[in-house]
Amino acid sequence: MSTSNEVAQIHRFAMAFMQPVFKAATGRQDWEAAKSQIGGLTSEAAIATFLAAVQAQIIALSYQDNSTRLKIATNSLGFAGVLLDVITACLALLASTVLQRHIAVVEQQLGAIENASVEQLREIMDQCVLLAPDVHRRVFVKVQARMDVIKKQLGSVDAEGQLNFRTASAGLHFEAVPEAIKHMQSVAPIGDAAGTAMLFGILCFFASVVCLAVSTQPVVVWIVSAATCSLVVLLPVVNRLLGRVGIRLPTVFDI
Repeated sequence: MSTSNEVAQIHRFAMAFMQPVFKAATGRQDWEAAKSQIGGLTSEAAIATFLAAVQAQIIALSYQDNSTRLKIATNSLGFAGVLLDVITACLALLASTVLQRHIAVVEQQLGAIENASVEQLREIMDQCVLLAPDVHRRVFVKVQARMDVIKKQLGSVDAEGQLNFRTASAGLHFEAVPEAIKHMQSVAPIGDAAGTAMLFGILCFFASVVCLAVSTQPVVVWIVSAATCSLVVLLPVVNRLLGRVGIRLPTVFDI
């Protein structure tokens, strides 16, 4: 089969298989969402590290005193909060590192399609069934662009030059893309675990502060501390209710 016939065959296959997927997947941004998770996980790790440092300062004030049950509860919550914050930071950094590594693999392979041979284009079409719809779209665009380049140059090169279209791209190993996608999907539970650990770490943080205030300070101080901690729950609810009538509480972003 000539090179032009091969390209035409791949083109027909791509149009028949990829376009319906392309249209059906319109609006889905799973790939972009996966890349945006890196920034979120990094921020989550930074916040958890900050909370762990603050929690350690609180423990330094109380860890030597376990004379009452309330003080024991203060220390228990303090140590639990520190551990949860450290776990959050570790899991978030692990998930972020894995995502960055495999996103780089996919991006590299998508870029290598620009120099793919005709045979490699056919192999890419065979492996596309293993990809997510939004990655399908990117592959479709890359394959379409490569086929357009080959078709334009077929009539302007000599026989020796046409052999270049059969020369495999050394950097293209498209079978790595489905594997990278699987690894990226497996990261989701790690990221969710980091978020859960951070939630419980924050709860332990506020609870330990209240317990410390109750055990060491006058009644007025720990009542104020407890009321302040409750704002974490009350403020979002109040803002939501006020938003229904077009009112918004002032924020630091209004400055």
